[in-house]
Amino acid sequence: MTQLPLISVIVPVYKVENYLDCCVQSIVNQTYSNLEIILIDDGSPDASGAMCDAWRAKDARIRVIHQTNGGQALARNHGIDEAAGAYLAFIDSDDWILPTMRRSQKCRVGCGAGRTNCVRGQRRLYCP
Repeated sequence: MTQLPLISVIVPVYKVENYLDCCVQSIVNQTYSNLEIILIDDGSPDASGAMCDAWRAKDARIRVIHQTNGGQALARNHGIDEAAGAYLAFIDSDDWILPTMRRSQKCRVGCGAGRTNCVRGQRRLYCP
């Protein structure tokens, strides 16, 4: 049986303690389960960093990176550098996604019907 490719989901986190649980739960609940979820705590002054650590304790697919505040672009780039997946996806930490989002995007890319942009070598970025 062929293993589905790993998708690295990168989530920059900054001052979103009121939204973070909903966001991460929506990623964890994806029907496509071969995910690496990277939460980048961008030096958030609220409880967001601790919430990221709590999620890591609940799900082995979650990795947490704590860094000094540098902005969303720096946090995303840090996530790209750390990602192990064949594909990359980005979710804003104050958003949530439908349970089938990753699977439907993977199918479109795999069939060539979706649009992808190359990101740092062999990885690809989903462009919904």
